[in-house]
Amino acid sequence: MNQNLKALLLLMLVSVLTTVHAKPITCTIKGTIINSDSKNILLHKATDDVRAKHVVIPIVNNTFEYTFAVSAPEVYRVVFEDEFEKGTWRRIDFFPEKGQILFTLYPMMEGGKNKIEGGELNKQLQDFWQGYDTHLEKEVTPYTEPLSKQLRALYHKGEYESPAADSIRMEMKKFTKKQSDWDNNYIDSNPNLASYYQFVSDFLTIPDYSKELATQRASVFSKLYPQHPYTELVRNKMESRERLQVGGKYFDFSAPTLEGKVVKLSKVMKDDYVLLDFWGSWCGSCIKISKSMIPVYEEFKDKGFTVIGIAREFKNTDKYKKAMERDKYPWLNLIELNDQNGIWQRYDYAGGGGTVLVNKKGVIVALDPTAEELRALLQKELVK
Repeated sequence: MNQNLKALLLLMLVSVLTTVHAKPITCTIKGTIINSDSKNILLHKATDDVRAKHVVIPIVNNTFEYTFAVSAPEVYRVVFEDEFEKGTWRRIDFFPEKGQILFTLYPMMEGGKNKIEGGELNKQLQDFWQGYDTHLEKEVTPYTEPLSKQLRALYHKGEYESPAADSIRMEMKKFTKKQSDWDNNYIDSNPNLASYYQFVSDFLTIPDYSKELATQRASVFSKLYPQHPYTELVRNKMESRERLQVGGKYFDFSAPTLEGKVVKLSKVMKDDYVLLDFWGSWCGSCIKISKSMIPVYEEFKDKGFTVIGIAREFKNTDKYKKAMERDKYPWLNLIELNDQNGIWQRYDYAGGGGTVLVNKKGVIVALDPTAEELRALLQKELVK
């Protein structure tokens, strides 16, 4: 058998072995809770925002149990509800695998004692985190903790922006890079599903993730896991980052108004310039930017310029309504409730919001311009 045929058969075998399961994977998670008064556990897919999509699992007599089915082995996460409501929690990640996964869970400050038992994929995940934590404890934390104390002392002295503070931050970056290098080396040396998740998690959340490194890893993992949902996630994110730059084309989408009328973006982009404003009632920095655009809108609304808001909200629109009553945005606002259309993710605004200026041809003219920059551009282009 010639080498080319052997290589082809091997690739076909890998594809078959790593194709998403035709039948759903049914998993039961059982847990014992230690030292926590939380009433519920929140379960969600790790690549989803817990604010938008989660299942509430009650804790009864310090235990919980839940059975669910998934179509592919993706990482899921459990979070204590009370910690989530306070805004800080420790990530507790696992793969749902056939049968039972057993948890022993502690509150965030004791999270190092957490145990997850069951499944080969969870062994892969634990191997990564054990290595990561060991490296962190030995090679990073002993050096960064004293630096952090020095930085806090400068902050309390009102010297947080001083040259001395800048010097400390530069030193800390060296150790941050050291940990990042360990992470990258592990992923490249262990091309398994747990490593794929670590790559995906980093790539989705780090806007300036190296394009070269992402392309290289996407090539490796897409061959190993061609039908896995992570492969499509990475492909879509790479396309978004390629297009969402000055000179690129905007993504069309449909979303409802508060009254429930579904609006297709391309149908209402009739002005020479349209500012897409990605904001939410929960995002203070977004609201500050949105409010700064009101005078610009009023000045140029009859000269070929408009704003279209895309408000990302969770659970319901109550806070959105209050924000609208308070700030009175005078332009069309569409609502993205619980990420149901994936609009923010498509525009690479999975964390905080931002703005995209698009011309009549659908070409992106500016990304996140300030009100002053926007006014200058519109003055030049629209006022003759």
